[in-house]
Amino acid sequence: MKENAPGLLGLFADTGGLLEALRQAKAQGIPIREVYSPVPCHEVEHLLDPRPSPVRYVTFTMGLIGCVSGIALAIGTSLIWNMIVGGKPVTAVIPFLVVGFELTILFGAIGTLLALLFWAGLPNRRFFTAVYRPEFTLDRFGVWLECRDGQADSVRRLLEQTGAAEIQPVRPE
Repeated sequence: MKENAPGLLGLFADTGGLLEALRQAKAQGIPIREVYSPVPCHEVEHLLDPRPSPVRYVTFTMGLIGCVSGIALAIGTSLIWNMIVGGKPVTAVIPFLVVGFELTILFGAIGTLLALLFWAGLPNRRFFTAVYRPEFTLDRFGVWLECRDGQADSVRRLLEQTGAAEIQPVRPE
């Protein structure tokens, strides 16, 4: 999808019209840019077919890197600073697992935060000011449908047929 593609924003008073507009748009192959809702609506989530988030792979990878680097840090430190106490081995695995565990949590959390910010496209404040309306937090539902070449009339007709209370053109900045 083009980032600056024009579209139409339809405002709905209830979820029935919104869900019907989403079904028809999906059936006709009209790209759905955003859906706005004042309350969680699980039917919308199922209609949009969200793909699995790649953040989990970043979390796993960063956690694994943290564990390995924590254990390597502990082993390297003990080998550099030979502290032989009571005949115990210099590199004992069990105590080093604590350091590995702590760095697993630290690296995993930092990697997750950075991946969430990256894939969510944050911070991007211009996107929210282009289409957002205060009614979306009170009692209105909205759908932003992208209009490709010559598709504006069919998208407007779709929104009118599904009961949109208001239709306005959208051209993001």
